[in-house]
Amino acid sequence: MSFKGKIVAVTGAAGGIGQSVCRYFAGEGAAIAAIDKNASVKSFASELKHEGMKIAYAVADVGDAEAVKKAVAHLAAELGPVDILINNAGFSDHPTLMQTDPKGWQADMNGNLNGAYNCAYAVLPSMQQRRSGSIIAVGSVNGLSALGDPAYSAAKAGMISLTKSLALEYGRYGIRSNIVLPATVRTPLWASRTAKRLPRFRCGGRGDGRGTPGRLRADGRQYRHGA
Repeated sequence: MSFKGKIVAVTGAAGGIGQSVCRYFAGEGAAIAAIDKNASVKSFASELKHEGMKIAYAVADVGDAEAVKKAVAHLAAELGPVDILINNAGFSDHPTLMQTDPKGWQADMNGNLNGAYNCAYAVLPSMQQRRSGSIIAVGSVNGLSALGDPAYSAAKAGMISLTKSLALEYGRYGIRSNIVLPATVRTPLWASRTAKRLPRFRCGGRGDGRGTPGRLRADGRQYRHGA
């Protein structure tokens, strides 16, 4: 599977899953447009450049629509217009509804569902003009059931609906929209929360699903859309 010549934007690029996704696509020949609110994305981009991969970065909070607009414009100027958007950025800071006040609810919504919308909104005009593109969201099994982290879960459920709406409305322009729903993944964020007593089970590694967005985007998957 080759993505040579493609520009792949990855949000949450400095995180565990984000880094794995960036490395996967870069290893398949894509140029990476890395976006993260954490300034560590700069050192990650330098690391990949040192390894011979083509990458540009922008520090931006996906929950800030204006910041996303500027970041996408900056990256397009450096690399070219985005062909594939991986809406990977997301977080949860509120494990129970009782611990979630209105401000916390809005923060989790903004960093997940609103962020996915802001990034899609920023890249859609160029994709529509070129009648080509792919938007892949990294959701969660939390979006399918009550598994804790209610604001995060509601946001991920919203991302499923957003994915289907994008597929329905923009499929006519050659733009595909899909979502992947990983279970618990062993990332640095996950590690910081292991003070909780967790049952013994195999937790997914952050590289386990990194090829899934690539398989959804592969040109041989033209009919895989809205899934």
